[in-house]
Amino acid sequence: MDDLFENLSICKILWKRKTHLILITLGGIIAAIVFSGPGFITPKFKSFAVLYPEIETIYSTEEKTEQMLQWLESRDIKDSLIKLFNLGEHYEIDPADKLWLTKVRKEIEKNVLVSPTKFESVKIEILDKNPEIACKMVTAMIDIYNQKLNAAHRKKYREILTIEENRLIEKKMQLDSLMNCITKLRTEYGLIDYGIQSGEVMRGYLGTFDGSNSAKVNQHEVMELKSSIESKGDSLLLLTNLLTSVTHSYNNYRISYEDALRNVTKELTFASVVTGPEPADKPCYPKRFVIVLVLAAVVFFTAFLFFLVFEKIELKKLTSNIIDRLD
Repeated sequence: MDDLFENLSICKILWKRKTHLILITLGGIIAAIVFSGPGFITPKFKSFAVLYPEIETIYSTEEKTEQMLQWLESRDIKDSLIKLFNLGEHYEIDPADKLWLTKVRKEIEKNVLVSPTKFESVKIEILDKNPEIACKMVTAMIDIYNQKLNAAHRKKYREILTIEENRLIEKKMQLDSLMNCITKLRTEYGLIDYGIQSGEVMRGYLGTFDGSNSAKVNQHEVMELKSSIESKGDSLLLLTNLLTSVTHSYNNYRISYEDALRNVTKELTFASVVTGPEPADKPCYPKRFVIVLVLAAVVFFTAFLFFLVFEKIELKKLTSNIIDRLD
């Protein structure tokens, strides 16, 4: 019963003060409309882009989306935006202020949002009072991201290039050394091809030539070549086999070196733009409808509580006066 009477009392106050509540609420709505306007709150426009990561994970086991988020949220990229767009002046922060950089960074943190999507892509959102600048900042952020990753990958591949270059130089030195030794055997001992020459020496030594060729055989040269093959033939055979093996390794190292060199010089794109940025045609901040609605509700309930307390005080005074008269 008490709850019923209280509800009836509240309804009675609402009805009794309806004109006051309506006028006060209307006043609050008008004030909200005025104070949420561009004269008091600078409107901001939002530009956004959705990116899909195309990162080569050559030095990390993290997911591509996580790597992209870390790069885009890095201070390095945001500081590059500050310099590129002169954001200190754009945000109207006094350059003489000792905390100038800190304040600019706080502004950019409020206006730049990077977040993952449910489809393993990344969304960049930038708010600014100028829709064109917001759009340009999103585009610049993507470009800076690609530049930073290209620089990081070039640094990594330069390390690989140095390793491959040293291996190639070392293998080239081995090749030159083997070729010098083989050339010495060829010039000093007349050894050209172990297999062919050893066969020819055996035919000359045994006199197994047919026809008129047998009479033309120079036995002195045959004996000299036989002696050279006996003393240096094994060395020639070993050096020839080593040359084949080293040449094969050298060719493989050269391919690896050329791959590393291409990776150092090539320009990569590390983000596929799923949705490109565009200048917004209407502001996204402030949400004037929400401000007006919330402020109207606050004003209405504040006024109602005031009248509720006022009515209770009046009721107590009236009750007290009646009791005093009865006494």
